[in-house]
Amino acid sequence: MTGLKCTGCGSQRVVHALLHFDVITALKHNALLVLSLPFIIMLIYAEIVRETKPSLYRKVNNRRTILTSLVIIILWTIFRNIFDI
Repeated sequence: MTGLKCTGCGSQRVVHALLHFDVITALKHNALLVLSLPFIIMLIYAEIVRETKPSLYRKVNNRRTILTSLVIIILWTIFRNIFDI
């Protein structure tokens, strides 16, 4: 509607490319999503083992991690639209 790319634009194409083991194409569609997959997997793992490993859960869900993630997402959205990434 605005012509701007949102943070998640290309996410479905990224998933499709990764399911076909085409990492280069996935990076072209949305590099932030591809590069953040290990972090997302770690968050999911920390949630699963929350009861048995509460220290891991606290480390990945603290204020600094959340704010850093937010800043990275905002910067990605800005750079993506300025440089047409």
